[in-house]
Amino acid sequence: MRKANVLVIADPADVEFLDTALSSKQWNIFLKIVDYERLYKSARELSDAVNQNAIDFLAFSRNDQVCNRVTTAPMVAKLRTGYTAFSGIDEAQRIEQMAQCFEDFVKCDKMLRYDGTGASGTGPGNTQGDRTFSLVFDLEQVGGVKYGLPRILALLDQHKVRATFFVTDVINTVYPNCSRLIAQRGHEVGLHGLWHEDLRDVELLEQKKYIGLAKSRMAEDCRGANYLDRTDVNTVKALIANQLDYLVCHSSFYYRHFAYPEPPEPLLIEAEEGAIYCLPISIDAYGFPWLLAKNMVDASLTAAKRQRCVHLTVLCHLFRDAALRNRERTEKLLRYLIVTKGLTPVTLSDSLDNVRRTDSVRRIEAANIFVNRSKSRIRPPRTREDVIGCVPQNFLRLMQILSGRHCIF
Repeated sequence: MRKANVLVIADPADVEFLDTALSSKQWNIFLKIVDYERLYKSARELSDAVNQNAIDFLAFSRNDQVCNRVTTAPMVAKLRTGYTAFSGIDEAQRIEQMAQCFEDFVKCDKMLRYDGTGASGTGPGNTQGDRTFSLVFDLEQVGGVKYGLPRILALLDQHKVRATFFVTDVINTVYPNCSRLIAQRGHEVGLHGLWHEDLRDVELLEQKKYIGLAKSRMAEDCRGANYLDRTDVNTVKALIANQLDYLVCHSSFYYRHFAYPEPPEPLLIEAEEGAIYCLPISIDAYGFPWLLAKNMVDASLTAAKRQRCVHLTVLCHLFRDAALRNRERTEKLLRYLIVTKGLTPVTLSDSLDNVRRTDSVRRIEAANIFVNRSKSRIRPPRTREDVIGCVPQNFLRLMQILSGRHCIF
């Protein structure tokens, strides 16, 4: 595999703590110093750098959890590149963590260490049956893995929860034992791309190559992939061609005006190449305070009662949910799912096996999966959760619009 071209975007206040003289055997590194408060005013300059140097992915010195909490996702989407970050995840230790993560990223010679026993069985308060949930973790940021992964693995061990981790090849390159460390503790590992690349509008043959390479470089067997918001119909066909069993999709279960929408059920997507299951994310609580995250769980369970099975898939991010300031909230969410709601934790592969046993999944042609994705109609509140969410959800959305930041909390 050729060396990837990386555009490191560092704030002037961060550069003095980075050893920019380090050489890398894995990456061709290009450095761009940009004031993060003016990040989006530098879009043309960054776009020129991406095009001139054939950049594969960006590497940020900050994420939206530290310092001034500038959101980088729109810039990644605008430039249509992959991305990672070597940002620290804990505000008080941000500089030290960032410097160490940058060194790890450049050298790619460190192994992750974790001495826990691993997750198996079910934890206290769990009930066996058809009420289940899956925790999904995306691993694309170096700091989230170096500092957050050991904390999350310890939490999952404590509650005997098996989860699903989607890992980019960048992370497996920086920390070669990452996927194996996760799998050895009873968790599932899936594809998250080579470098969190955007596959939209990429030719089918190229997508097959990208996904095939990511799969071949994964140390562990994997059945599923998470390319959320970075896919088109060719991605579906490429995943099928590479013999993946399922892909993850957004359910868009966000409050709209006065109510939560009806969450979609799993689908079986069919194409000339074969078929693949589409498993929806029920809850993405990124940027939501605890009470709204809790209300989303309750709303999802209320909606699930009207469907054939009760299963929630909860999307998490190590760089946020394992940060010291959010770790208590993450454990509270886990205990709420297991103890209060009596749900049994399963991996997404286990969830898929349960779906297959029902033999009543709606089928859809791949050509139709990305068409007519119009917003749900406005409807009045119908449930207790709709009423509870009305004021805080709309207030939070207003704050996001006014601040220009997705993550307020």
